[in-house]
Formats: sequence, structure tokens, C-alpha cells
Amino acid sequence: MPTPHVDVPLNDDMIRPVAFVIGNIEGPEKGSVVRGAAGTACFAVVRNEADPQQFHAYVVTAAHVVIGQRRTEIRLRDDHGNVLPDRPISGWVVHEKSDIAAAPTAFDSDVVINPFVRDMGIDRREGPLRLAEPVFFMGLLAGFDKMERSAVPMVRSGTVGAYYQRDVPLPAGRFDEAHLIDCRSFQGFSRSPCVIQRTSYAYVERS
Repeated sequence: MPTPHVDVPLNDDMIRPVAFVIGNIEGPEKGSVVRGAAGTACFAVVRNEADPQQFHAYVVTAAHVVIGQRRTEIRLRDDHGNVLPDRPISGWVVHEKSDIAAAPTAFDSDVVINPFVRDMGIDRREGPLRLAEPVFFMGLLAGFDKMERSAVPMVRSGTVGAYYQRDVPLPAGRFDEAHLIDCRSFQGFSRSPCVIQRTSYAYVERS
């Protein structure tokens, strides 16, 4: 899927597709395990080409967030910002190489799925990345209990630091192919959705 681009500043609608994966995490005492927010997830919608009104919605997160978890749930908010009860999610399909996992959703009717859509100011057209372009990503800031309980993601930023690289080391002994973002890493932001702000910076195409 092309990385979303924006021509306008981020707005509140752009954090609505973000949810938190609840699982077993390291507790405050050495060797202890507690239930809590283990990572970030977002929603992807695959529409039926024959009938665009029909679609399947999936939760997408990092593979290392769900590998080894016996039970996972999703924490999200409704359209009014209210935190909904944690929803069980199962059936994770883990990519054999990349650090990505997805599971089908089967939520009740009161849950509104908010994927990234065009009217948020997002343009899905593919184009060449440019070094130093601003990148925004929204995810779980692990350790801030109030934000975890409120299902409020934190918006962070960085820049495109290096073009496409092979065999980038990932958690759980995995490797992937990726562009590199220059930013500080915080626990909980795994598989945060990224949005690139297009700029008019001068750049040189690679041959």
C-alpha cells in the first residue's frame, strides 16, 4: 500500500485510525507479567471490486507485538472520543519475513472503523521519496498510563534519513526492506502508521 502523503498539517481525524494492542507485557517487578498496551495498530480496509459497498476490515500491527501472545485485544475510541471496552482480536496472520501481522475484525455495530481516507487531506499517489522530507507517525507512548487508558496516541515526527535499504534488522530476529526515518525511537510505536508531508525540497534522482 502506498505511504499516505499530506499537503496540509495533520488534524485530529488522522489519529482516529490508530488503536492499541493489549497483551502481556513486562510488569514493574523483575520477571513479572501484566496486561497492558503492547504496541500500536491501525486499520486497513479491502473493498470488494464488484461491490465497493462491501469490504473487509483488518487490524494491522507489528509481528513482534503479537508473537507469543496467548490473548490479544484492541483498545480504541468511538467517534466521540470515548474509550470503548477492549475488544478481543484473534486470527493473526504473521508475515514469514516482514515484521507485520494482520487479523480480521469482527466488532460489534457500535464500533466504527476509521481507515485513512482521502477526505482527511491524504493523497495516496505514489511518488519518489525525498531526503529530509518530514514524516509523522502516531502511536503508543509506552509508560504513560493515562494515555494508554484513554487510547490517545502521540504524534511524533522525523525525516526521511536514507532511501530504501535491504536487510534492516528488526525485533524477533527478523529483517526487512525499508526506508529509514531519522528520529528517536520509543517503545510502543511499533507499526505506527506513517504519513509523509510532501515538500518542494530539491533532490537528485538516483540513476
